Amino acid sequence: SFTDLDLAELEDRPAPLLADVIGMVNRRDDAAIAGRLATEADPLAVLGIVARVVDAGRTSQVRDASARLGSAGRVQGLLRLQVGLHTLGRLEDSIASAAALGDAGGSCSALLEARSAARLGDRKRAAGALERAIRLGATHLSESALGDLARVGPDVRVGAALSQLRGETPPQLL
Repeated sequence: SFTDLDLAELEDRPAPLLADVIGMVNRRDDAAIAGRLATEADPLAVLGIVARVVDAGRTSQVRDASARLGSAGRVQGLLRLQVGLHTLGRLEDSIASAAALGDAGGSCSALLEARSAARLGDRKRAAGALERAIRLGATHLSESALGDLARVGPDVRVGAALSQLRGETPPQLL
């Protein structure tokens, strides 16, 4: 899935030729880019599309165009944009994509938002997104997600959410 990208595997693959996307970016055809993001199945191609969007300074425009797609395309396009932005280190933009998705992005989007917020050092947003991910059905975290969340340091809300994910009873506050 796009939320469990194996970056080492992707680095070993040649980048796909995305001449059509380059043309869309040059024409500022944000709706076409959003449509392509919604249908692209190759994770490396998704990263290529998102990198071109970022380089062209069209992130917010493509996010807005993705939000206007039909329901299935909207979710797929925004989720792929969110993952690509997170992977490229565009954490604020990734969080904005998660906000555009809302609960429709499911636990994967909420977990990725928590990871982006944690990398930015935003404890409150990281905790809120992690709690939302659990409410939306998250049952476990990857090692990389745990590493990102550890960046916020000790936090009662994050700790309680992690305990819940591990099936532990969180400690009671006095």
